[in-house]
Amino acid sequence: MVYFEDYENDFFIRFEDGAHQAGIQLVEQLFKKINPDETFNYTFLDDEIDALYHKERQLSYIFRIFASVAFLISAIGLFAIALYDTRMRIKEIGVRKANGATSMEVLVMLNIVYLKWIALAFLVGGPVSYFMMANWLENFAYKIPLYWGLFALAGGITLIVALLAVTWQSYKAASQNPIKSLRYE
Repeated sequence: MVYFEDYENDFFIRFEDGAHQAGIQLVEQLFKKINPDETFNYTFLDDEIDALYHKERQLSYIFRIFASVAFLISAIGLFAIALYDTRMRIKEIGVRKANGATSMEVLVMLNIVYLKWIALAFLVGGPVSYFMMANWLENFAYKIPLYWGLFALAGGITLIVALLAVTWQSYKAASQNPIKSLRYE
């Protein structure tokens, strides 16, 4: 079923593959024969549908750019925070290493703080983003289902990036000679 605002003026015509130009010429000749004073206008349904989704494609492109910039800024910020936190705790790390702590224990100690914050952010951000995406998708005639695995994948990627940034700084501090950090105490 198709709704036409002006059913006397709009028609859908399907042509065989490869016969578009010949079909358009035939329809134009029939139109001129019946309506000699009117102008013949036609559009392709594919072009009209493409125009309807042009805004969505532009919005998607802008979202990708801003998401990439936000991801880069947050990764740099996390790296800077990890660097600052590690530098502030260098003497504590030296004391722990001097008292027999292994490098793995120091890495776990430094990483656990960030893991808690990432888990909290995921617990808050996951349902909020699911709700917003579900509402946004309601505006479309054909919807894709939202799977929890997609959100788990996003959380996993975030966790991996955060652990890479934090672990790199933590490993540098944990593998350093404790005498070097405690020399001036």
